[in-house]
Amino acid sequence: MRVELTGVSTETLDAVKKSAGVDIKSSVWESYKRAVSKAVSLELHYHALKRQSIWVAVYHSPVAFLELSLDPKDPEWRLYAKPDPSEPMNSPVRRMLDRPVARLRISENLYQGEWEFALPHSASFHIGIKGIRDPDVEGEGLVPGWEPRLGLQRPELKNKKVWSKLEVTVPEKNKADLDTDIAGTYRWLPGCAAANASLHVQEGRDESLPPVFFFLDPSKWGENDEDSFVFSSSFRRYDYGESRPIFASIDTRYRQSDTEETESIACHVQCRWVAEPAVKIQTASSADATFGAPPSSLKFKVGVDDCQSAQAILTCKVRLPAGADDMIWPKNTWSEVDQIHERTTFQEIAFLTERLREVPNQGDWLETSVDSRELACTTCSPIPPQLHWVLDPKAKGGKGGKRSALALEDPSQAGIFELALKNRPSPFVTQLRRDDEGFGHVRIGINIASLTHRVTARLPSENRHNPIQTAYRITTDYMPPAKLTRPKFVLKSNRRDPAHKGPPGFRIPLRPEQLRSLTWMVAQERLDVPEFEEEEIVEAIIEPLGWRAEAKATRKVRVRGGVLADEVGYGKTAITLGLISCSLDKEWKIPKSSVTRGLIPTQATLIIVPAHLVKQWESEVSKFTKKNRMTVVAVYTAMQLKKRTIEEFLDADIVIVPSNLFSSNTYLPTLAAFGAVGALPGSFGRYFRERLDKTIEGVRAQAKRLQDDGAEPVWKAIVEGDKIDTSLHEAPVIAPSKRLRGRAFRQMAEARALAEEDKAAPATSRSRVKPSEASVTHRPGEGQRMLDVFIDVSPSDLPHKYTRFDPPSRVEEIEIEDSDDAKPSLRKRSSRRSLVESDEEEEDTKKASVGRKQRKTEEEDYEMEEASSDESFSADESEESVQTISDDESDSSSKAKAKAKPKPKAKPKAPSKPTKKEAAQSSKKRKSTAVSDDEEGKKPAKKTKAPAKEKPSVASQDPWKLQSKAVKKEWKEMQCPILEMFYWNRVVVDEYTYLKDEAHALITKLESKHRWILSGTPPIHDFASLKTIAVFLGIHLGVDDEDENPTTRGSERTAVEAFHSFREIRSVDWYAHRYEVGQRFLDQYVRQNIAEIDEIIFHEHIELIQLPAAERALERELDHTLRAQDMMIKRGKKTHSDRDQRIMKSLREAKSAEEALIKCVAYYDNVQSGEDNAIKACDYVVKVRKAELEACQKDIYKTLQKLEKQRKAVGKTEQETHYQEWIRVTKSSGVGDHEATRIVREIYEAARSGTAWSVGGSGSKKDDETDEASDASSEEPRGKKGKSDSAKADAIWEHRQTAHALRQLVRELIGRVRSYRYFEAVRDIQKEHVEFTMDCPRCDRKAVPRDEISLLSSCGHMGCSDCVKACTINEECVRAGTSECQAPAQALNIVPAISLGTDDEIKDARRHFGKKLEVVVDLIKNRIPKDERVILFIQYDDLMKKVLEALRANKIACLLLSGTAMQQSEKLSHFQSDEAKEKVLVLALEDESASGA
Repeated sequence: MRVELTGVSTETLDAVKKSAGVDIKSSVWESYKRAVSKAVSLELHYHALKRQSIWVAVYHSPVAFLELSLDPKDPEWRLYAKPDPSEPMNSPVRRMLDRPVARLRISENLYQGEWEFALPHSASFHIGIKGIRDPDVEGEGLVPGWEPRLGLQRPELKNKKVWSKLEVTVPEKNKADLDTDIAGTYRWLPGCAAANASLHVQEGRDESLPPVFFFLDPSKWGENDEDSFVFSSSFRRYDYGESRPIFASIDTRYRQSDTEETESIACHVQCRWVAEPAVKIQTASSADATFGAPPSSLKFKVGVDDCQSAQAILTCKVRLPAGADDMIWPKNTWSEVDQIHERTTFQEIAFLTERLREVPNQGDWLETSVDSRELACTTCSPIPPQLHWVLDPKAKGGKGGKRSALALEDPSQAGIFELALKNRPSPFVTQLRRDDEGFGHVRIGINIASLTHRVTARLPSENRHNPIQTAYRITTDYMPPAKLTRPKFVLKSNRRDPAHKGPPGFRIPLRPEQLRSLTWMVAQERLDVPEFEEEEIVEAIIEPLGWRAEAKATRKVRVRGGVLADEVGYGKTAITLGLISCSLDKEWKIPKSSVTRGLIPTQATLIIVPAHLVKQWESEVSKFTKKNRMTVVAVYTAMQLKKRTIEEFLDADIVIVPSNLFSSNTYLPTLAAFGAVGALPGSFGRYFRERLDKTIEGVRAQAKRLQDDGAEPVWKAIVEGDKIDTSLHEAPVIAPSKRLRGRAFRQMAEARALAEEDKAAPATSRSRVKPSEASVTHRPGEGQRMLDVFIDVSPSDLPHKYTRFDPPSRVEEIEIEDSDDAKPSLRKRSSRRSLVESDEEEEDTKKASVGRKQRKTEEEDYEMEEASSDESFSADESEESVQTISDDESDSSSKAKAKAKPKPKAKPKAPSKPTKKEAAQSSKKRKSTAVSDDEEGKKPAKKTKAPAKEKPSVASQDPWKLQSKAVKKEWKEMQCPILEMFYWNRVVVDEYTYLKDEAHALITKLESKHRWILSGTPPIHDFASLKTIAVFLGIHLGVDDEDENPTTRGSERTAVEAFHSFREIRSVDWYAHRYEVGQRFLDQYVRQNIAEIDEIIFHEHIELIQLPAAERALERELDHTLRAQDMMIKRGKKTHSDRDQRIMKSLREAKSAEEALIKCVAYYDNVQSGEDNAIKACDYVVKVRKAELEACQKDIYKTLQKLEKQRKAVGKTEQETHYQEWIRVTKSSGVGDHEATRIVREIYEAARSGTAWSVGGSGSKKDDETDEASDASSEEPRGKKGKSDSAKADAIWEHRQTAHALRQLVRELIGRVRSYRYFEAVRDIQKEHVEFTMDCPRCDRKAVPRDEISLLSSCGHMGCSDCVKACTINEECVRAGTSECQAPAQALNIVPAISLGTDDEIKDARRHFGKKLEVVVDLIKNRIPKDERVILFIQYDDLMKKVLEALRANKIACLLLSGTAMQQSEKLSHFQSDEAKEKVLVLALEDESASGA
């Protein structure tokens, strides 16, 4: 990979010059000869391959570089000479060498052709450039230039035109000076990337030749007016160090114009190409270079200690060229290449590595044999730090407004873990060295052992006994694909499977296709079912080198079951019952204890179904099977579960439970109590899953204890577990350095100064928390400008509760006592119950006491009291234990504690009765106040609330009847059996797709011999969704990845985990392989079939809804808002604007912009107006917009009055104030909208003159002289001359802040003016009884009819459609030509007037829910036969409420599936019966209620 040029000498160059017959200045020629001779004196080494539109191979030497351009039309070599580093940046030599000094146009092979030298001989002549008319282009070839396209408003630029076609002529005598023919017609390409939209391409050029482009090429240095148009074969952007091939450049004064005459422009050619046949290019000799590589397949040891060293796979020795970089090639010392310098280093040694890419068996997986016990390496896979769980002070998650849990790493372990990750052995090791003889040594090693240790740590080990198999693969020509093409997963069918014989005991025979599915299901439950190979892959890539190493770990697991994904109507229920029936006659062998791990084995099949389908499944058993064939236990609610016994489950063949049982407020506390390891969290998340794992382990231990020792030990464990406190504590307060500026800095500095002064005063009652030192300790001087300063804010400066990290190991309530002659101290106090201070909290307490949310919350507050103790207060000793609490309670409590200040007081001998004022203040401070028993007795009865009745815990109620004689005698009589305590024969989940949160977490924890999912729509749209199926089956498909599912654990990650997820960057091929694994999983465990039954006759009708004008106006407003945001929901700040409130309400209730638009057209809803139809609402909107506009005008008037007073107080200033600048600009240029400008000027005149102002009126006006005199503020007001510099600086600052507020109000006014104008124009257009016409402000066309008018939603201005479209091309308003409006406008802002429709006031004046719902109601009431029934599928919850309201308002009997599982099942059965009077069944489309109905 080394080349050299031969036959080049100074004599050769002189001969070339002589043959060309050109005259070159001697100094220039000598510089040129030195540079070229030096460039060819050293061989050039391969450097890099640039993969771009035209691939270029680059060769480097210390004095030159050579490019091989692989242009299919004109491949060539180009030699560039590097200027001497001492040359000035803008020297003529550098300019000359910026171009290639020689080239070889390749003929037959890479080394054949004739070399040409670019002699530094410039030629100048004049060419002609003329615009050509083009009838196919609007304006006959004259198009807007780049200036108006950018919206420049200067008169000479805003209407500038240029020619779209140019004709270039070259004198015949000068064509020989050009390297190619540049004469011809050039067509403008406005959409291509070129400076000032100047790109032109030559037309009619021979296709075998490279194209010629004409465009403005900005120079790398110099002023803008030095940039010139050039003729070149390439118009792409060039990186630093690259140069553009230029045929010719023209005078820098030329710019595109609309002149019709031919312009004579000076043209410059910088060099003359002259051929020299004697020059050749050849491969450089490599006789002194040696390399070593493994002769056969590489063998690696992957033991636990083998990761400490890498195995060399390539060693090289080569003589280095003179001037080799000492930083890259250290002398006699091996230097390891780090990631920072990796790219630069490998480019320098690319001439070695590119020749040695061949590694034996590359691209093939090669196995490594090792004992699995030797793969547990903590060096390559460090142990993550232990997590501590606290209440998140910021996040608000969970149900009922509960605060979510926050995971914090143990700081000492996190530091060790972070250091271990950084010090892990690198997969690739590259070392360089230079010896005394000038030879460079390179060795590249690979650490397969380290990669293997990493990958094996990712495979799960729980319940897996097969050995791990490992392998590796090395690829030395890896080129990552541009992007990942995610293939769609494909599901197999059972069409080719044989039909199973009919299930025994069946009344109704199954169809042939159902029997084929039954064959597959029976085969999936065989003992010898094929194993699935779990796998993980870890990779390492040297991107500059193109090398990729992978390590793979696999383990086989045997899972019996799968997913029956047959489509709706196929009969999945019947097939499943057939599977159960086939296994009933088989002898049930109780599994070994090692399999059940203490669980109670049962031959029953647990079927988990949506709540409304429990009864349907129960009836399907009776329908398909013979009497007494199967024993079925159906559980509809958690209360019914309490009446069941273990023995009933052991004797049953089928147990049917609703899926919502696993998330009920009754079952979860019962599960937690039986597990005897503490309560489960009140909100779902990562902490819930962690606690659930411990609970399941506790349930397994309890089940084993129950079978071995009976009920008594189980009950003792439950009693002890009920005492365990699992409540979370507040997060520790971390006080980082905080950046303060301006007023905040000044206030903090003053506070610090006052604190220093207080040190000399007598000690007062305050805690001894020492504040940290500020980075600036002195007080700023008076009148000085405040600079940005970093101040280390101590915990004492911030409202907080904690300053320590470690969570408390035990709960203690602590008081802080103060006295005049004693320091604050800590002492223990007895635990006291909280009292409910308001009816509202009492209600909240009742709600929180239900089920798993009944776990009480107790806060231990820090109270300041007096004591005689000498103990000092230490923030590090403070501890608090808080269970999951509501946000309101937490926020109010924390704010009260932050604001509370301890006051010294005499300690009374007995608690005194609090005054009304104190009681009120205490109630405001916090909702729940802890008081002692004595204090409680002293309070007046009317002020004291009765203590909230604490509901007995689940353990104290003993729902299992463990204390009963029957259970003590026979443990199988235990009631309320926990489903997780059984080892089921089979677990079947119907409609698995709808499982969420707690239900999904608990169901995946169930243990069984066989596991099945029934779902016609399994979640297989991406790999992350597919993993949810694999989790239930107990198969590991791969580690979680943030790129595949960004929402997965996103908010639950710790800081360390989030950081490392960004550190590990995986290749596109890694993700592609995951899809291959996913498809392999589907092929083995999922089948989907189509029912082979007679076609069900159906008719599809699509109702096209034409929205009334009023509803359309509201929809268009939302539509244009979302389009302006690129269909992205951008929830802004709170606002009082009617328009913003209505739009933000729509966006808050929607997950996407499309959803917001669907809801907007689905029904009419205007809560703000209270109107009962859209027409009245639109009129109301106009009124509201007008009122908002008037209110904004009043605010501006008040602000201007304030500014006038401040202006007088400030007096004369050296520079123009912000307010004076605003006045000047407003008077001269306005505010960007003619109507808003008029309003602002009128308000200013009134405020300046001091006259009263009202909306619609104006104040008195003064002449210009008086006005200017007032604006100048030339004299200070009388009596203010003695003002200090500090006071004046404060006054200037306040004046500036008020001026800033004025600017914001003016911007708001402009928006309100345009919003009011737009909606008023829409309503004027929509009024049917008005013949609407208008005059176009741009083309002066009179009486333009409605169907030819367009409206701009950006500002509310109208014009004829042609003019509006033409203006949006320049992104300006139709009134921009008259300087009335500067609002930018785009094509998406155009609203054709005809699309707004007209009001039908007679029809639409009544109350309605929107046109779409009216059509639905009419369809049900009048068009669908009365004896037919209707099922309505509704997408969204809020839309369902509107639909139900509309149906009931129109007296249409409807049924909504809601309530308990029993109630839902009964409603569904009732609707299916002939006795049902309800005509409509309403189902939630995205809910499980829509399944199986």
